[in-house]
Amino acid sequence: MLFAAVLVNTRRQPMSYQPSTSPANLPTNIVDTLNGYNQEQRQHVARYPEE
Repeated sequence: MLFAAVLVNTRRQPMSYQPSTSPANLPTNIVDTLNGYNQEQRQHVARYPEE
């Protein structure tokens, strides 16, 4: 029999399909920029600090 290992990152919450609410202290121009990004771009931005 052949078994494959599956690695699951349990430290990071899965990305939600629901739009999130921006923090109140985040500058409007940053919020507007992020709102213009597609889902893949926002995921990259979210992972950037971990890289």
